[in-house]
Amino acid sequence: MAFIGRRQQHIQAEWSTLLDCKASVDGEEAGLCARLDEQAHYEIMLGQKDGQRIITAYLTAKGITEVAAEVVFTAESVYLKIQAELTQYSLLYSLDGQEWLKLATGSAYLLSPQAVEGNGFTGVVIGLYATGNGKTSVEPACFRADCKPCYEIKLIRGLLI
Repeated sequence: MAFIGRRQQHIQAEWSTLLDCKASVDGEEAGLCARLDEQAHYEIMLGQKDGQRIITAYLTAKGITEVAAEVVFTAESVYLKIQAELTQYSLLYSLDGQEWLKLATGSAYLLSPQAVEGNGFTGVVIGLYATGNGKTSVEPACFRADCKPCYEIKLIRGLLI
């Protein structure tokens, strides 16, 4: 598994990327992740399952992972977005980067340091990941943001765009 992220600094913000992923083997996936620790994280990803390409939203809280939503997807590229608000994180996808479809939402509290036992002082890290889920990946995942860095950070009602 590969993951690269940046600490979330603002309560209201969004992160997006254009993902080219030709996942051709079951278990291959790549996407965006909001991660507090191993016990608390949310992901939206493009991958391969049972021979079909899918977009899946995973919500992990208190160490239990659930598939919040899943849709069959045929295109090779998809825009993915995580939107943070005061009370929730939204996991969205788009074909064109303009019209977004909400796949799932997860409680912001469950990713907060107050919700975890022990040390959650660093807060949430938002980033890109790719994995073969224990197997060697056949195809690479390419993250783009239209000639910008690998993903775009945009604050809601903030100064950074």
